Amino acid sequence: MATARPAGSSAKTPGQLFALVFGAVYVLVGILGFIDPLVNDQDRLLSIFGINGLHNFAHLAVGALLLFGSRTPATARIVNLVIGAAYLLLGVLGLFGILIEEGQALDLNNNPADTVLHFATAALALYFATAGSGVRRAATA
Repeated sequence: MATARPAGSSAKTPGQLFALVFGAVYVLVGILGFIDPLVNDQDRLLSIFGINGLHNFAHLAVGALLLFGSRTPATARIVNLVIGAAYLLLGVLGLFGILIEEGQALDLNNNPADTVLHFATAALALYFATAGSGVRRAATA
């Protein structure tokens, strides 16, 4: 598979940059979720986004995976695709309230703001895993 960048170039592809930036953001959000002054009495980060310990660890894991994926164009494509598919699933589950109520299989303390962010992350990750990856396939004969 050939990349869209010149041989020997250390410039990152758009897919790698997405993974790097969003990975850092997700790690930061995961850390911020554990800081009490930023979380209100209803377990809302910045009084907007529903969180709990599992949700924070999920953000840390997703961030770490994205940061790992940013190392090469090929891993960025794969990781962005996996994250995009997972967040699309989370968005759909959030629409049906499966991630909201306590006692559900995945109690991530999800709310509508989270669901919107899950769909936005899915759309961006899937874009940067495909058309916006900066990686083009070798021509087939």
